Amino acid sequence: MYNTLKHQILWITYTNLHLFIFELSNPHEMIITLKCQCGLSDTIKEIELKKVYKKLKVLLKEKANVNAWLQS
Repeated sequence: MYNTLKHQILWITYTNLHLFIFELSNPHEMIITLKCQCGLSDTIKEIELKKVYKKLKVLLKEKANVNAWLQS
């Protein structure tokens, strides 16, 4: 079963990522490694959230529709 999952993961990932996961035998380890290599860091997530929050505050100052603001 592990071999099937390993081959499936290798099949659906870009070849440039294979160097990080090729020698791993456990599919769970492969997924975790891929997440660490490709996922956003907490710092980047925080910066992006601050940008979104700042944009929403500006919309509210411009007397935008409060319901639309809340939905965003």
